[in-house]
Amino acid sequence: MPATLDSAYDEFSRSIEQVRQHLMLVDSAVISSNLTHREAIIGIRAASYIWVAAALEAYVNGLLSALLGEIETHKVAYKDLGFRLFAMSAATGFESLKDLSGLKSWRKRSEMLSSIESADEVSFGPRLIPLDGRTIKRDHFETIWDVFGFSGAALPGHSHKLALEDLAGTRNRLAHGETDPIVVGKSKTTPDMLNLIQRIDEVAMHLWTAADNYLAGSLFRR
Repeated sequence: MPATLDSAYDEFSRSIEQVRQHLMLVDSAVISSNLTHREAIIGIRAASYIWVAAALEAYVNGLLSALLGEIETHKVAYKDLGFRLFAMSAATGFESLKDLSGLKSWRKRSEMLSSIESADEVSFGPRLIPLDGRTIKRDHFETIWDVFGFSGAALPGHSHKLALEDLAGTRNRLAHGETDPIVVGKSKTTPDMLNLIQRIDEVAMHLWTAADNYLAGSLFRR
């Protein structure tokens, strides 16, 4: 695995390990704290949703950006690039079509499609990752698998789908002020939170492994 991809996972791993440590400290402190202190500490369990969701989003963005950079180092010609990845390389052009009309729009379409058989080396330009700014959940991974053409399932298992739904849903409700952090913190035990983080870590490793196999097998080529 290239160092650039390794560093993305290493940074994610460090982030969630800090959350794990905070939760375990909280668990021991709750036993002997007064009520006010205990409620403040319980709020840290709720905050963990926001911390882990942010770490996952940064990781997915960083790893996929690094992956595109690694593909560029292989000096692949557009004519040899997988058709799915062509959509990534032409993302800026596709975005510009919404601002064009009439003959200009048709000329731009022709220009973009003619580059499919170009001998020029691929350049992804500005990193347009298949994310939409929303909290990461199952749909994002399914889209990533589809756009890149990764092999296998987008997630390791059903429990990981549920973990992502819990992470995204609870994070959004907290961030938008739709639920009380204390209520969330009281509804979850430390083992619950550690289990959630473990499932999210497994999702991250699953993506890392898919990217590794993708590069090793040159699956970005036609």
